[in-house]
Amino acid sequence: MRLKTLPFLQAALIIGTQFLDYKTTAIGLGLGARELNGPVRAIIDNYGLEGLLYVKLGLGALAAWTLRYRPVAAAVLSGMFLAAGVYNLFVIQALLTAA
Repeated sequence: MRLKTLPFLQAALIIGTQFLDYKTTAIGLGLGARELNGPVRAIIDNYGLEGLLYVKLGLGALAAWTLRYRPVAAAVLSGMFLAAGVYNLFVIQALLTAA
């Protein structure tokens, strides 16, 4: 793998983890789950899922900018959002099997 493709792959990972977290949050809320993150819950309560989408876009842009100057920090941010998305998948599974 050429080193020039690495930033592209890292940026794709950042975007992918943001999308995973957003989409699984939306699905989970649609199935009756509650958002546990207080600031995110306030955004959803006040602005709906559209507001959450804008926050995710902003966080993705921040993580992509961080990638240029602090690649390890960008990887940590991506890992956090990947963990949130995976947790959401477990919540969705639990909601679907309980129904």
